[in-house]
Amino acid sequence: MLARAAIAIGLLVNQVVGTTGRGRNRKVQSVWTVDEDMLNAWRRLTPLQRWLRLVSDWSRPASHVNQQLEANRHLVVWELANLAGTDGYADEAAFAQWVEHRYSPIGISKAVDDALGEARALGIVPADGPVALTSLARVAFERPDDLDTLFADAPTEVFVQGDFTVLAPPGLDADVERRLRELCVVECDAGALTMRLDEQLITGAVQRGTTGDEIITFLAGVSSVPITDSVRHLIADAAKRADRVAIRSAASVVICEDPADLMTALSIKSAQLTAVADTVAVSTLDAQKLRKALDRRGLTPVIVDADGDRPAPTGATDQAAALRARAEEMRVIADRHNNPRFGDRAQLLENEAEALTNFDQRLAPVFPLALVPAITNSLGR
Repeated sequence: MLARAAIAIGLLVNQVVGTTGRGRNRKVQSVWTVDEDMLNAWRRLTPLQRWLRLVSDWSRPASHVNQQLEANRHLVVWELANLAGTDGYADEAAFAQWVEHRYSPIGISKAVDDALGEARALGIVPADGPVALTSLARVAFERPDDLDTLFADAPTEVFVQGDFTVLAPPGLDADVERRLRELCVVECDAGALTMRLDEQLITGAVQRGTTGDEIITFLAGVSSVPITDSVRHLIADAAKRADRVAIRSAASVVICEDPADLMTALSIKSAQLTAVADTVAVSTLDAQKLRKALDRRGLTPVIVDADGDRPAPTGATDQAAALRARAEEMRVIADRHNNPRFGDRAQLLENEAEALTNFDQRLAPVFPLALVPAITNSLGR
């Protein structure tokens, strides 16, 4: 279920790594890889936003899901939503059989069991005990507009101690907790949250774009007591280490089995290559441009990833760049032949590229989560 959700959301993308055979015997080999752009956008979401996105895809899946299972998901939520707030079904198996009896032939007890297992895993139904909607799920399905105010009174203050320990009350504001987890190692999360500021995590946060002063300002803003000098020194020292050792990556690396091939490649000025070994060179060009430059001299390179065994994965940003390049080609053709149809096609490609890189929109849950229309369509009633 979670793998399907990751695919539907766009966190995982299918990457073709090779083909074999021809015609009817042609087979495509592919692997699932992480889209780093989408993953970074996902990490910026609060826990509540991530949960809503997962529940949204569960209740209204974008990817193919067995229609019978989807219909029974709707039936489970529908029946549980009709219970009084404190009521629940004590016997899960009896509940599944009752749904099958009431909604046959759509309701199937096995599909209800599967839906309940998924709902428990997602927190739609409590992990154990009577079958009922959790209070958060009830708000999400019935009153999604109230979600913003549901945690309005969540505590935002923590206790930052001089020994680098951070103590937080239960139900801490999700944004504050997320930021603290980027800077601290969690030592205990049973009830009250106990964390410890970690030098390595702080250094990593600075390397990702924040500053030591910004971290100190954040901690001072959420701490119920003044920040001690020891904490300030810890953050300052960790921030200094952020750029002590720098690694600069070349856009592309060329590896040749024969040194003679590398000499040929180095003679191509447009490839912008610099030799670093007898059979290795680096270039400031990206892989696609470099391949075109080398193709002109008959070297026919293949683009591989860092492991050297498959084509480099293509994320949303790369796909959007390819679409925009095609759009530009279409505009050139439209101008050259005075044909507006190519211009229209170019605009469609631009729109597709924009949708691919609009990560906020792609990660937004599909509201309403209320399932009454979906149930009606599933049952045909």
